[in-house]
Amino acid sequence: MARSVQSSCNKNNSRGPTARGRAANRFRGPLAPGYFVFFLLIYSVFPICNASAASFSGQHPAVVRVAVAERDGAAYGSGSLVAVDDTAGLILTNWHVVRDAAGPIVVYFPDGFHSGAYLLRTDRDWDLAALAIRRPPNAQPIPISTTVPRPGDSLTIIGYGSGSYLVQTGRCTQYVSPGGNLPFEMVELSVGARNGDSGGPILNSRGELAGVLFGSAFGRTTGSYCGRLHGFVDLVAGDFRRISNQAMLAGPGTPIAKHRLPRFQPKWPAPQASGSRPWRE
Repeated sequence: MARSVQSSCNKNNSRGPTARGRAANRFRGPLAPGYFVFFLLIYSVFPICNASAASFSGQHPAVVRVAVAERDGAAYGSGSLVAVDDTAGLILTNWHVVRDAAGPIVVYFPDGFHSGAYLLRTDRDWDLAALAIRRPPNAQPIPISTTVPRPGDSLTIIGYGSGSYLVQTGRCTQYVSPGGNLPFEMVELSVGARNGDSGGPILNSRGELAGVLFGSAFGRTTGSYCGRLHGFVDLVAGDFRRISNQAMLAGPGTPIAKHRLPRFQPKWPAPQASGSRPWRE
């Protein structure tokens, strides 16, 4: 069985919608649903689908907004804190959120803390990026799930869109491939994402990271599943330890320290510490 799906790549770009493409064909994944889909990813506005919100109180303290200075504008995405040590934190987001960076990358937490970010590693095939930041004072990392989401499981996406924090819950539907001969290791769920949600978390019912949000089409959202995230974080671990040691032992010349006072100021305000209501541009 074959079907065609048009997908929206949910990076929010202040210059306006830009058409870009990338294909994904076969659908299987760790649980092998077994049918075909074509994904055309474009940078355009995608409507939010109605869905029930998960039972999160206020804003999740480990879900961040990522602001990226580009040559002729700015791009915005979302991300998740997945590890910390004494001096640094590790953020997972999408490669396409940071790929056009031409200046500082700044990460904003919902309690008002923000930090310049150093790009540690990317994975273009699975649209992943790892950022090192100063350790946030109040947020604890989101654990990456060791359980593969199964069709019918409840999954929740969180993102900042074009400035408003939003939680949406749907069901796991199937697994997809990002294209070529790559395996079916992108989980799909039955809820639509927005521009600017890219890189945000896909959480399971236990609050664990089941995936990283990648793209959306016709009320469905896809993202690299937790097994792929574990492999990526394992590759990043050595880089993260090195940058953390530099931040702790060296002076102002280290990659994180030099961005402690971000030169790039986005047009939207930092979220309020109370987290009692969404904030907007």
